[in-house]
Amino acid sequence: FKKSSVTWPRPKKRKRKIECIIVCKDYSDYLAISLPENKKYFDNIFVVSSYDDDEVKKICMENDAIFIPYSHFNKDGAKFNKGGAINEGIRHLIYKDWVVFMDSDIIIKEDFRDMLNNIDNFYGSFRRFIPSFCDYENLKNGNKNKNEFEAIEGSGCGFWQVVNLQGK
Repeated sequence: FKKSSVTWPRPKKRKRKIECIIVCKDYSDYLAISLPENKKYFDNIFVVSSYDDDEVKKICMENDAIFIPYSHFNKDGAKFNKGGAINEGIRHLIYKDWVVFMDSDIIIKEDFRDMLNNIDNFYGSFRRFIPSFCDYENLKNGNKNKNEFEAIEGSGCGFWQVVNLQGK
């Protein structure tokens, strides 16, 4: 057979701005481990927690993340007003291009940024499943490597979502 001279267009590589909003009320212990692992994937990270959460403020300062104080976690009798905290984070975004919403216990897989920069449609990504806080501590202390933990896709292992605010 004769080789075709037709070449199919490949998706253009784009340098996307990716920001992250983490709602972290009462989970500074997880944030202290996950934020250093994840910060390299984002242009900006915004961490929303209560005004008096000094430990989260400290972790943000150590990792060049932006601390956003939020006082309405229990507004109108809510047990945990996560949506309001996310909306507060959205108000502070700088680029308003791609944004990741995630819990403080998520560790993103290494190819996340490359994958997002090289595709036109994005439906989800792998992340590391770290089953217990003891495992998080072993990761932090260097007793375990993040590659020892399974990279999974699907639901049930912490909240995270990627959206494009530009609709592109």
